Amino acid sequence: MATNKFSSLGNSDIKKYKNMMNLAEDFITQGKDKYFSGDNKYDELTPIIFNDKIKMIVSKIVDIAPDYKLITIRNERESKIALFNPGQYISVTIVLDRRIMTRIYTIVSGIKEAKLYEYSFIVKNDNNGKMSDFLYNNLKIDDDLIVSGPYGDFYYNELVDKKNIIGLSSPEGILPFISMAKAISDGDLNVNLKLFYSAKKYEDLILVDYLKGIVDNSEKIDLYILLSEEEKKGTIKGVITYDEINKIFDHDCSIFVSGEEGFLKYLNKELDKLKIPRKFIRCNMYKPKCNIKKVKAYLMTVHVGDEVFEFPCFNNKTLLESIEENNLYVPNRCHIGICGLCKTKLLNGKIKVINDRRNVNDIENNLICPCSTYPLSDIEIRIR
Repeated sequence: MATNKFSSLGNSDIKKYKNMMNLAEDFITQGKDKYFSGDNKYDELTPIIFNDKIKMIVSKIVDIAPDYKLITIRNERESKIALFNPGQYISVTIVLDRRIMTRIYTIVSGIKEAKLYEYSFIVKNDNNGKMSDFLYNNLKIDDDLIVSGPYGDFYYNELVDKKNIIGLSSPEGILPFISMAKAISDGDLNVNLKLFYSAKKYEDLILVDYLKGIVDNSEKIDLYILLSEEEKKGTIKGVITYDEINKIFDHDCSIFVSGEEGFLKYLNKELDKLKIPRKFIRCNMYKPKCNIKKVKAYLMTVHVGDEVFEFPCFNNKTLLESIEENNLYVPNRCHIGICGLCKTKLLNGKIKVINDRRNVNDIENNLICPCSTYPLSDIEIRIR
């Protein structure tokens, strides 16, 4: 029997997490007087922004579907890069219009490519996503990107997960499953995957033909496509329900769920009916949508060393978005309030925190994650 070539969560992962937390604290209390802006060059930013980020070169760009491109990046030094678990992310940092921007992208290449100093990720031509739109329309071969090592915990862990996995995905959550399917197809991940992929219409299924190409090369993957508003040969009419899951469910499996906020909340009720321990249900974290109808503007005051900056912020944008738009930089990664890397000091003001994962010490010391924090009044913070 083949063995899983990907490492499980161990002491090195825990140490890395602790180091990341220490870095965030040091960034507030011990940073240099100099602040980062879009005027900094890549060579200056790479060693400073985060200690596991490296500069990588774009080596290949492939159109894989309408409005989607596969970007392959290579370590310019052709030296070892971190291996990963399928389903994990990298963060990519660029300077766009003097703004330093960091966003996360799921790794969809295989372990073989990582051993050849390469990662691949997919970008969408997205008018609502400035960075993705820029990468899709402007990125060229030999361009530089600042890239982090892999992170995230939405992946198979042999210590806690069963060998049989049921995957539940909407279009917004399919990329981690594409990563897992490729690892299974390549023989690097020794599990069985039964994947439910649900949308209203077939045309709404992101990268479905690309996914089918991977699935067709493996006997360990079964793909079930569900369409709620369309009947099509080879698909199931309807949505993912307890009844559909129960047709293939047995108690020797783990369930992985990935998608937008509404999809996860709906499935939470359906999965309760299975009456299995929650430790065998893994949900990919999401950033809740901002449903603000009446936009309000506030004043944000940002302290960076001895410098003070003032600019507007808005109740429909996170503090991090306003900081980026005004050409300042806070180290960041996850954008959903989990990793803690962007942690800053709240000096004054009222806020709303989503996905609040702060511990008691953070709350008592007024530490916040700007990536998941919205202003409810004028705000004063200290970056460092």
